[in-house]
Amino acid sequence: MTLLIKNSKILRNGVFEDVNVLCEAEITKISRQEINAAFDEKLEGHRLALLPGVIDSHVHFRASGGADSAWDYKEDFASGGAAAAAGGVTTVCDMPNCVPPTTSAATLKAKLTAARHHCCVNYYAHFGVESKDGKNVNSAEAKKAIADFVALKVFMGSSTGPLLVQGEVLEKAFSLAAKLKKRILVHAEFEELVKHFREQAQKKGVTDHNAVRPPKCAVEATKKALELAEKHKARLHVCHLNCAEEIVLIEAARKKGVAVSCEATPHHLFLNSEEARKIGNNAKVNPPIRSEADRAAIFKAFATGVIEIAASDHAPHCDYEKAQDYWKAPAGFPGVETMLPLLLNAVSERKLSLERVVQATALLPAKINGFEGKGVIEKGKDADFVLVDLKMERKVRGEDLHGKSKWTPFEGKKLVGWPVATVASGEIVFERE
Repeated sequence: MTLLIKNSKILRNGVFEDVNVLCEAEITKISRQEINAAFDEKLEGHRLALLPGVIDSHVHFRASGGADSAWDYKEDFASGGAAAAAGGVTTVCDMPNCVPPTTSAATLKAKLTAARHHCCVNYYAHFGVESKDGKNVNSAEAKKAIADFVALKVFMGSSTGPLLVQGEVLEKAFSLAAKLKKRILVHAEFEELVKHFREQAQKKGVTDHNAVRPPKCAVEATKKALELAEKHKARLHVCHLNCAEEIVLIEAARKKGVAVSCEATPHHLFLNSEEARKIGNNAKVNPPIRSEADRAAIFKAFATGVIEIAASDHAPHCDYEKAQDYWKAPAGFPGVETMLPLLLNAVSERKLSLERVVQATALLPAKINGFEGKGVIEKGKDADFVLVDLKMERKVRGEDLHGKSKWTPFEGKKLVGWPVATVASGEIVFERE
């Protein structure tokens, strides 16, 4: 299929330029003049901003792809892809903590096969590190699957799903990543501290998630991950930074030559613990939403590029699951559809530049993940775009979301700047009605 995108504006060197774009799976022509060529489909740009499609490096689409996939009721590849497309996301990297987990060559193959049949956006997967005997990691399976996954994922603290790596096995995970020359992604919360503070909270009757899993859990885990990355010369990526002390640790490690990248989620950028308490279980997430001081520090580090990329940590659950009491309610919430609007709203409020948003959602995620054809709008690159109306005002409403979870911690928030059309690999996958 050949697609013509007419009368849009692309950002070049900080200035909008009126262009027409012709593409198939790749971009074949970008011109300031009218393009007189045959096409199968046309998308009218209405002189709106045409940005590179968002690359979300951290989603949980819940499905495993096999016949024994247990969590499809929370999300599946079709519904997750639809939510991504509606949020201007054209590429996702799915995490391995589904049921059964993505920890073998066979489970990875099943996941990729199912996703590429049912997901309307570009789909990639991370591979889970696990230890069944408490002594060794699944290195043989990782080696068999190496060509098909983006990075290794380690859960240093318990969260949704069965994966957890602790103690001496954690060091073997970093050694494996270095040997395979793959990045290692960490969910940085120390399980021993998580258990300790949870037991204290239960004794005291505390149900404030930020107090139950305080910043110390994240800080000590990030410190350990950085030490292991330095020791084994592994490339480390710290997921969902959430407190100021982690930033200090990462900057110090970089000065010593540690290869470490990191991400911020929209909820850690735009919500604080006081707001989370008012929202209740719908704002329960691991790591927790932190104090206003931590939120401001994360935002500043993100705005200045110390935290390189944005990632949604899209983690849907059913509303009845979240309606349980605090201790039973699972952590996580949908986010792939609202990430770009939240960032564009920050642009409208002059808190972020549009250039920084493009860098954090497309250019740098492409570079960090090794997606050579993505992240920019240039001839010969992948035809992944999002057409956005930077002046459109809409309220976030759970009932409007395209995934299976029809609720959001950002319910009712008015945002300025929304996707109106999304193109993945040259195909229109979303148009706002």
